[in-house]
Parts: sequence; C-alpha cells; structure tokens
Amino acid sequence: MTGLLSDAENECVRNEVGEALFGLIQSAPIMMMAAGDISQTAPLFNCLKQENVVYLAVAFLDAQAGGWDAESRECITEVGLDHPDAVYVRLGLQLSEEPIDPEETMFHNIQIYDCLSNEEKKEFTVGFWVAMDRHSPATGADLLGLIPDSEAACLMEELSQDQLVALSVATVFEAVTMGRDAAHCISGETNSKIFSSGIDWALGGVTEETQSCLEGFAMGNPDIVTLFQSGAEGLMAMPADQFVELSETSQGMYDCMTENELMQVQLTATQALAMP
Repeated sequence: MTGLLSDAENECVRNEVGEALFGLIQSAPIMMMAAGDISQTAPLFNCLKQENVVYLAVAFLDAQAGGWDAESRECITEVGLDHPDAVYVRLGLQLSEEPIDPEETMFHNIQIYDCLSNEEKKEFTVGFWVAMDRHSPATGADLLGLIPDSEAACLMEELSQDQLVALSVATVFEAVTMGRDAAHCISGETNSKIFSSGIDWALGGVTEETQSCLEGFAMGNPDIVTLFQSGAEGLMAMPADQFVELSETSQGMYDCMTENELMQVQLTATQALAMP
C-alpha cells in the first residue's frame, strides 16, 4: 500500500505516526487495519492526494466485504474517484472543507452497490443486515413487547417455553428467524412495526415521522418482511438473482429518512461491518 504513495506522502505519514508504527503499517494486512475505527486515521489520510485516499478507502471497504471481483472493484473505484465523499462517509472521514450531503452520498453509495455482481450484492446485504442486528442494543424481548396480547397468545400456543425464552434473549433478527414457525400468528401491521422498530433500534433512534413512514413502507412491501423471516442461513441459500430482485425494494425505505438518519445509516454500516 505504502509502495503506491509518493515519497512526500510516505514522509508525511511517517512523521504523523512515528517510525515504529509506520513499520507496523507497512507489514500489517489491510484487513487488520480495516477492522478498526478507520476514522481515527483521518490525519494520515490528510497526508495523501485525494486519488490515493480513494484507492485506500476502496481497499478498506473491499477488505471488509471479503473481496470483490476485479470488475466490481474497478467500477466502485470509478464512482469513488468521481464522488469521493461517498467512500469517505463510509469510513467516517471528513476530508473536505465542504459539509457532506447525506442524500447525495447515499445516492452514490447505491451506485457503488450497483457495481456489485448479484452474488456480491447478496453477500454484502445479508452481512450488513446481520451486522446491523449485532450492532443493535435491542433483543427479542423488545420485539415481543410490540406484539398485541391476542397475537402473543397464539405464539405461546405454537412455541414451547424453552423456545420463547431463547427468543427473548436473542438479537432481533435471530428472534424473527426463531419465531418463523409461528409467523402466521403475527399480523401484517405488527410485522410492519417490528420492521420499523428494528431500524429505529439499529440506528439509535429515528423520528416518529420516519418510523410511521417505515411502517407504511413495510405494509406495502411484504416481501421484505418475508426475507427477514428467512434468517441469515435461509437468505444465503437463496439464489442470488432471486434475492436481489426481492431485496432491492428495500432501498425505498431510505426515502422515509431525514438527512441525519441517512448519514447514520452510512456511518453505522461501516461501524457494524467492522465489529468482530
């Protein structure tokens, strides 16, 4: 990585971190660096030309994703070079004096997503959903709190006490998956509340207007709820073309969000994917 930089850039980085850490950076795998809080390295990125920052940012994102094919990586790099803030925001970086426009960077991040093959889209999306679920402080107990008494009574008839206990301490995504045998107990309205609340919990809170809009979005797109109920294993077993056809509808939920929430989606995505 450092071999691609100019002498002046390397000298600037060396001065920022010291000789010992600079040697570690040269010998460490990119994945090791990508697993941390990359925003803390902003002073180092300030040493580099914008073009090189984009190349390194794409390398970090590529490492977190497990590696894209060459065609996808080339396409993503082109989008990043044309719209660098789209990759900067994913790493929590603010490298320009102009404020980042969350709507604009979200639009270009969707372009980045469109660079991927269907198999890569599936792997990224499932990984993102699982990571966001792991990032959320909510549990199945919070999910059960959204279910009306009549539907909860049906759950108790369909699931054993041990299953209910396990469900209550699971993550929200896991809980939805664990309860799928009793999915007929849950109304479309309740599923929509679970969907919107899951996003609310994962992002650390959204406005009431956003949550109401998300509920309406879920009611109008029941396939999204069905996808979540499949669980990570079920989703990964699904043919990529089928998964992408169903899941790309989910991009419509971003129309419900405020600028601050769109920014949080982009920041949380990378934070979640970087978690061990």
